[in-house]
Amino acid sequence: MGKVSERATAIKYAIRDLVVAANEVKKGGKEIIHLNIGDPLQYDFETPEYFKRYLVEAVVEKNINSYAPSEGLPMLREAIAWREKEYWGVNVDPENIIVTTGVSEAVQMLAFSFGAGNILLPGPGYPSYSGYFTLTGHEIREYPLLSDENWIPDVDAIARLSDKDTLAVVLINPNNPTGGVAPPSVVEEIGEIAQEKDFLIVSDEIYDLITFDNAQMISTQKVVGTDAPIITFNGISKTMLATGWRLGWMIASDGVIRHSEYKRVWEAIQKESRVRLSANAPVQYATAKALYEKYPHIEEFNKKLKERRDFFVKRLNELEQIECSPPPGAFYVFPKIVDERYKDDQKFVLELLRETGVLFVFGSGFGKYGKSHFRSVLLPPIDQLEKTIELVENFFANN
Repeated sequence: MGKVSERATAIKYAIRDLVVAANEVKKGGKEIIHLNIGDPLQYDFETPEYFKRYLVEAVVEKNINSYAPSEGLPMLREAIAWREKEYWGVNVDPENIIVTTGVSEAVQMLAFSFGAGNILLPGPGYPSYSGYFTLTGHEIREYPLLSDENWIPDVDAIARLSDKDTLAVVLINPNNPTGGVAPPSVVEEIGEIAQEKDFLIVSDEIYDLITFDNAQMISTQKVVGTDAPIITFNGISKTMLATGWRLGWMIASDGVIRHSEYKRVWEAIQKESRVRLSANAPVQYATAKALYEKYPHIEEFNKKLKERRDFFVKRLNELEQIECSPPPGAFYVFPKIVDERYKDDQKFVLELLRETGVLFVFGSGFGKYGKSHFRSVLLPPIDQLEKTIELVENFFANN
């Protein structure tokens, strides 16, 4: 027996683990072009002014500087319920909402609330899920996203991989890292399987308003119905451009509250929320006020992202070593490396970093179905994306 948790040491989070290697390269005098972290505020985007004003109002004028209720400020829970009705036509009881310190804490709380069993995670998928479920000792089963169909979930695989010990299927829609958007028909099929086999649907919708090309992103609770056991995750980091404010929430459907077992899971999550006291109270107040503004910045944000996506995808496809489809959602591309010399995606990313300073994330860091791919953000201005392409092009030419 040792003094360190083997589960904790087994956790991998490639997106930030790579920063260690990048810092070593930076010490050598090379400029790092950071394309690894999905943070719009590290580029030329800013948190909306109206949102910032509400935060100042909370701290200075309203003096909301004490602890909040563990489940969240009532005004925020009501605003979140209003948002679900306004955007998706879903009726949510504010009592069935828990406010968290970002979606990451929501994932953590969920993982610690489950008993023994297996979890179905999308592959490729955001590594926070595999990290927390590794920590809690759950069996992780990856279901593939279909790369030749722009990364929509493989419904047949979900049916095949699930069994009597399956606790939940996680749906990230739009997906990180691929930007794929699961159409309502696919979400509906997943819902049918989950209800037939009696497991929970966890729907991560943090990128829900960031879509292009008329992609049909619709809330899972709207598509499947609130009678099914569904827990929805969302927050302010991406659509509200407030990554550092760390605020998210989780919504339990009526089906969770009425289900004998998943009601107990939800009650366990509530207990966890009390143990950690509360999420940031001033940010909760600001978010409650801002949600009613209905995202006046989102149209321009999406317009810029689409322009950058179209440019970057076009230039990537001009490289004979890479294939890339245009993602219909989020703000990532997930190109495939078709050059046989670089099928080891981790080796490719590290060699590229050391020679050029360009920092992507290797695709296998998002699960076994991400092999031979890499993820890049679409967030930098076009001139920076062009500089990136030139460096990648020179790397291939010189190796």
